[in-house]
Formats: sequence, C-alpha cells, structure tokens
Amino acid sequence: MRELVTEDLGRALPAPAHRATRTTFGSWRLEALIAHGGCGSVFRGRHVVLDRLAAIKVLHPALADDPAMVARFVQEAQAVNRIRHPNIVDVLDVGSVAGQPYLVMELLDERNLEQRLDADGRLPLPECLAILTPLCHALAAAHAAGFVHRDVKARNVGFTADATAALKLLDFGIAKLLAPEAERGASATMRVGTPHCVAPEQIRGLAVDARTDVYALGVLLFHLATGVYPFDADDSSEVERMHLDAPPPRPSALVPGLAVIDPLVAAAMAKARDARPPSAGAFLAALTTALAPPAAARRAFHRRAPMRRGPAAGRWSVR
Repeated sequence: MRELVTEDLGRALPAPAHRATRTTFGSWRLEALIAHGGCGSVFRGRHVVLDRLAAIKVLHPALADDPAMVARFVQEAQAVNRIRHPNIVDVLDVGSVAGQPYLVMELLDERNLEQRLDADGRLPLPECLAILTPLCHALAAAHAAGFVHRDVKARNVGFTADATAALKLLDFGIAKLLAPEAERGASATMRVGTPHCVAPEQIRGLAVDARTDVYALGVLLFHLATGVYPFDADDSSEVERMHLDAPPPRPSALVPGLAVIDPLVAAAMAKARDARPPSAGAFLAALTTALAPPAAARRAFHRRAPMRRGPAAGRWSVR
C-alpha cells in the first residue's frame, strides 16, 4: 500500500511537549512553542537584529536525515514564493542549521479555522462563503501556477493576527507540481492528504489535478456548515472506504436549512473527477449563486458563462 503522508502542525498545545535542539536558527531566536505534530514543530520567533516576530517551522531532528522530508521543506518555500498570493501564508526565509532544516513564515493568529470551529461550532452559510471566497482565490492562484495543494482542510487555514484577520492558506509542503517531471521521486510512490478530506484518486495513488482540491472544498463546505466531517469513523481505513464507495451525505440531513448547498457538496465530492466543478473558481461561482437571494441568483444565472452537460452523466463543462 502506498504511504499516506499527513501534516499535523496545526494543533495548538496546552503545554510545550516538544523542544527544539537549539534556540537560534540563523538570525531568528525561538521564543515559544506554537504547535507541533509528527513532522516537527512551529515556534514563535524573533529576529535578533530587526526585532521582527515570525513563525519558525522546524523539522523534527529524527527526520532531518530523510531526503524526502527535507525536500518537502524546500518545496514549501519554493511553492509559496512561486504563487505569491495574499491569501497564502508568506515564507520569509528557509535554511538549515547543524543539519536541521527550518522555514520562517509570517506569524498568524494562534487559532486556526479548525480550532475556531471546535470552539464556536458550525458557521452560518454567509460566513461559510466569507471563508471560502479568499480560500478559492488562493487555490485558483496555486492551480494557475501549476500546484495542487492536496491537503485543504480547516487546520490548514489560518488568519492574520491584526484587525483585518485576513485568511491564509497554510502548508504547501505536500503540494504537487502539475508537470510530468513532478511524478518522479518520492511523491510518485506515496499518496498524501488527511483521511477525513482526501479525494478518491489520492487514496488510490492516482494522478491529481485541480479537481482534487475541489473535492476537499466540498468536504470543507460540509464541515463549516455542519460542524462535522461528511465521513467519520474510528478507523482511518473505514473513512477512506467511505470516500471511495459511500455517497456523500446531505448537509441538510444534519442541519435544517442547508438544502441550498446539498447539490454543490454532492457535485464537489463526486467520486469521478469529471463530475466535479472543474476548478476552484467554478466551485466558488456555484456557491455564490446558491447563496444569492432568488432575484440576484436569477440575474447571476443569465450573466455567467453558459454551462452544459458533457458526454458523461453529471460532467461539468463550460463553453
């Protein structure tokens, strides 16, 4: 079976459960642990000369000798700087000290989207749209630059700590280049993602494209609107089986008043990629139209590009 690689650096900890082997990385001094997971830790750091705060992502010492994990660190910095979008967390620096790689990123608010959901519960549909709009713009920019994120989920959505609370998409460490040469190397022999949010083609170890992230957007819309994942079980293998075989549940079956998004969740989470909205932009357009007041929705329908069914049942296509 192909390995399922997940990133788990978005959890806040009640107490420092992991310490770095050193307190200074380049020109940055570590001040406090923010979060940690199986791959490493994120610290609040301060530039020793400029007195600027940042988030320092440090690879776990036990993984520093793994070329594939080190490559993920470098790839994250390269991907973010190639895309350059205001809704994608900025990487300020990358380096290695005594063989331990680190990334320097802009410092965000201490609570990510998953933690806000856990604390505050499900979101009203207008707030779902407010979250998904900049997220879809970030993904559209990533796709245009040739990257598929492959791990879109609430834990990988953060917010700036200032008054704007601007949304930031995190963790491009497992993003995949949409190019033949990207199929070579470790990423060609493992499937990546998070079991609750992974698309069927990722589970099967098949090629991915923008519609893989659209599947995750469908999962996230369900999660935001209901407060739970569409598929859940104690065993991650059972969750994967549901992604492969079970029809996506209707949000309205859990929360009254959500019938307006039932068709979009079903389309975005279609098992066959050809049956999904073809892009993050198409997903956002469908969500915006679904949530528009009736009169506005009718006007939007006549303004948008004509859509037709393709040769396969349920296929989305735009003329």
